[in-house]
Amino acid sequence: MRPVLPKMRFAVLLSLALWLGAFPFRAGAQSLPGQEETVRRAIGMLAETYARAPQSEEEAQRFSVLQGRALDDIADAGPAARGILREALQQEGVLPPVAYTLATLLVLSEGKGAADFVLRATARLSPAISPAEAYYFAHTLSVAAPKQGAELAFRFAKLPENTEFPVPAANLVLPLVPAMAYLLAAGDNESLNELGRKLSKPGKLHFQNARTLLRVAAHLQAVELVPGLLRELPKLPANSPVLEDVLDTLGRLADLSALKPLSDYARKGKTPKVRERAALALADLRSPMCEDALLAALGDPVPAVRSAAIVGLAAIETPGSLDALRKGLGGLEKSEQVRQDYLQAAELVGDRSWAPDLDRASRKWVGVQERVKQIEKKAARRETLPERIAPELWPELPLNRLDPKKLDGILMEMIERGGIDFPVQKKTILYSAVPEQIPALTPLRILLAQRLTRENILAWTEYLETLRLLRIRLRPDPRPLFPQLGKAPHSPLEIKDAK
Repeated sequence: MRPVLPKMRFAVLLSLALWLGAFPFRAGAQSLPGQEETVRRAIGMLAETYARAPQSEEEAQRFSVLQGRALDDIADAGPAARGILREALQQEGVLPPVAYTLATLLVLSEGKGAADFVLRATARLSPAISPAEAYYFAHTLSVAAPKQGAELAFRFAKLPENTEFPVPAANLVLPLVPAMAYLLAAGDNESLNELGRKLSKPGKLHFQNARTLLRVAAHLQAVELVPGLLRELPKLPANSPVLEDVLDTLGRLADLSALKPLSDYARKGKTPKVRERAALALADLRSPMCEDALLAALGDPVPAVRSAAIVGLAAIETPGSLDALRKGLGGLEKSEQVRQDYLQAAELVGDRSWAPDLDRASRKWVGVQERVKQIEKKAARRETLPERIAPELWPELPLNRLDPKKLDGILMEMIERGGIDFPVQKKTILYSAVPEQIPALTPLRILLAQRLTRENILAWTEYLETLRLLRIRLRPDPRPLFPQLGKAPHSPLEIKDAK
């Protein structure tokens, strides 16, 4: 077995102690003789064990025991540890995992009163160096002091897109975007308002920061930001990468108010990349009203834009979009990639009635015969496009059509009685909700993020996707909750089990 890294060891200890309730700072504890010296020795032990990489599994276990004792000693000191923790955080050369750990302990002891101090004390540290400790610190700060927690979360936006944050207590690894989204949700509406202020002028942000924050907003289903993004859209330069990311975000938020600007950019965007991203955003919007713009994009001179239009036409599955896809098979298309995209669309949404069109593609396009055979086998197993699922998936259950106050009460009762998970009953409530119930459901975005556990993280991720599907269903042009054939053009960000 590979020795456990020090940062992972301590994160496990800290998470077990803090989030399972075994790490109480005794608010009323009095400073006792020798207590301050005990705290100093405990901090020194943490620093020493972090500085030394264990050479064996036995040594790693010994370090874990020593760190656990150090945590106990600091906890037993209660308020008497606060001054020493502040003093230690101001020392030069404190290792990042130690600094994040001490900052977490100080916030747990002092609460919001320590928020500004710990932000300054950790300002020069990169969360990527000690991601586990940095993330526990950020979550603790977000809950205790949402405004400062948001400021810390925004530091994460400067990290590379492939940054990951292990959450050992949950045995999960969070990619950058959902990790930031969870922190902002944990900070209540105050943190979400800070996100809105950051994105009020996306064109003034560094493009990497803007991209990350826009993706966070989309992940959070922060539809409250749509009006502001639409106001800023015309102000962004035609060749700006931020413009492309705003278009992408508007599509992912699936609000019909973005239909016209997205359609205009898909038709008349000044760069091929902008037209492509707008067409993909229309695919995410999944509205039948996107059909005309997508059909126009299908005739774009740039292959990448035509490919994006095919994705969108397959996503909306209207009679007109399906007819265009069928006619395109075996047509005059010269781009090999676009031909493959036509075949991919046939595989996703075609049925046995597409056989003549697939046969035409096999005869007129070189090198696609084997692929066509595979698609024909799948299509032959489908009769016709199935009827759409009715808005009420489980009409026999008594949880449908509850008024908002009663809905909110039942959700809270479920959470308090059985823990925050996501059983079928809660899915039923979300799937069968009416528009008036949306305000009673959106607080779960915050409530689920308040605790850093595996159950909450997984339930929160599923809840946000459910909320997106629910909003799509409750629009004036209702779509099926689940695509009967095919899949969404963009896969959700993956949350992985820790290895």
